Amino acid sequence: MIEAFAVTLRPRRRVEPIGTEAGSLTTRYTMSLGRNISATFLTRLIIIALGVIASIVTARALGPTGKGILATLTSLAGVALVLET
Repeated sequence: MIEAFAVTLRPRRRVEPIGTEAGSLTTRYTMSLGRNISATFLTRLIIIALGVIASIVTARALGPTGKGILATLTSLAGVALVLET
């Protein structure tokens, strides 16, 4: 049963001096940084899109009166958080 949760570790890569070949240290870190930036950008776009969709669904479901009540409750929660700190 314990074997099912075993973690396999990748062997460590040998770190070579900067600029000795195409897979040098700077190239690997640059590629990794580029992937991280792309992942962060894509994640933020998805979060913004989901927020827009959620606000549209909320506005349609609550109507003008319910939206005003929601805005009041949200504002009170924000004020409570500020006062709490």
